[in-house]
Amino acid sequence: MPVQVKRLLIVFAVFIGLMIGLKVIFTPESWREYGAYRGYALTEIADKEAKYVQMETCVMCHNPHQPWL
Repeated sequence: MPVQVKRLLIVFAVFIGLMIGLKVIFTPESWREYGAYRGYALTEIADKEAKYVQMETCVMCHNPHQPWL
């Protein structure tokens, strides 16, 4: 096997090992708990304070649906 091929295989092996290592390090522990997203995302979203606006604010964007409001 030529030296260039051996060096190229070593570079590919290091790159693949690095990518696998980074995936293990940076993947959150709650990943795939409830599917293909973070399980803790549900808690983070539920902890946010709800924001309420007046009906006029909604009508600015949803004018075609105004009869329903």
